[in-house]
Amino acid sequence: MHRILYTISLAGLYVCLQGLTMTLSAQDEPSYSLTDTIYRYGTSLDSDIRNFAAIKLPYFQFACVDRLAIKQSNRHNTDFELSAGLYKEFYQLGKRTLLFSGMQGPDIFQPRSRQMMVFNEPWPLVSYYIKEDFYKSTSNEFVSVLSLEDMESDLKSWARGEGIEKLRLTGTISTTHSYKRADRFDDLDTLMQGFVTETEAVYSVDQIEIYTSQWQNKQLDEEKVLQDNFGDIRYRFQSFFPYDSMVEMARLVFEPKPYFYFHSSRQLGRHNDCKYLEESIHIYPNPTFGDLKAKFTNATKGVYNFTISNIIGKKIWSGQLVIMRSNQELPVKLPYLPKGVYLYNIRNPENKLVQSRRLIIVEP
Repeated sequence: MHRILYTISLAGLYVCLQGLTMTLSAQDEPSYSLTDTIYRYGTSLDSDIRNFAAIKLPYFQFACVDRLAIKQSNRHNTDFELSAGLYKEFYQLGKRTLLFSGMQGPDIFQPRSRQMMVFNEPWPLVSYYIKEDFYKSTSNEFVSVLSLEDMESDLKSWARGEGIEKLRLTGTISTTHSYKRADRFDDLDTLMQGFVTETEAVYSVDQIEIYTSQWQNKQLDEEKVLQDNFGDIRYRFQSFFPYDSMVEMARLVFEPKPYFYFHSSRQLGRHNDCKYLEESIHIYPNPTFGDLKAKFTNATKGVYNFTISNIIGKKIWSGQLVIMRSNQELPVKLPYLPKGVYLYNIRNPENKLVQSRRLIIVEP
């Protein structure tokens, strides 16, 4: 099941919004304006990193970059939004507080479904004034309606067998937000001193309704497939903010899986665009002199076949990638391959070819 943070990204931003009620950064700091683009770099973590000072950005590999445009908004509880196509994050400027007020994007439990979520009580990400005393708890309700095509394969098979056309979820998001400590972060341009806040969010399904010929209630504990897909989802992450600022520079995610991302006003190197709204597979680094990583987004769970051929199409190696969640990153251990140009193919669990690209092997 897809449980990676950026699907409900809640991201703060390194931004000064012109024309709104207040600025989000000190006057002499770099700033963004409406219509600018934020570049968001993220990667899964293999090691147990617990503070921002331990992160060494030059040693990280990023499969792709999210390009988020800053736009003014007149939506309820929203002053501005970050937008990438149909994906949106909504923000509100409180009294010296930056708040996350909702999102439009993949469903938290079934990411193939697109849902709109706007909070009655926005989440405070940071307080500009009294950082050490910053603490807030919030509670919001959410509703998701899922059709068959929105469901993961195991849930879809069960629903078809029961003659179910739709599911409706009603639930609660319980959050706490607090100041943690002072820290520092190297953003590639300069070493920044700042502070850290921590957010914990628990998404709980309170009621499930199924639709056959009419809507009727279903208990979560009646079916194992419902428990597997709609059990509580817990997120815990820490955010880094420069001093005298309400802008999130970077984030460390601890639950449900270790993840790190940071924001930049410019694109650093060449990267593929990430895709929010369709299945995508990113194989990197390419060129490579060693092993690879495979990043799956909105993928069907199951076994994918990865094949490498020479330039005339003769297969020289194959392996399997087992996808347990819709969004997952896996290592690809390659055999020794001489320097040169190769082809790789990836087939999904239905044996459909989903990607065919060149692979370049270079000398270390």
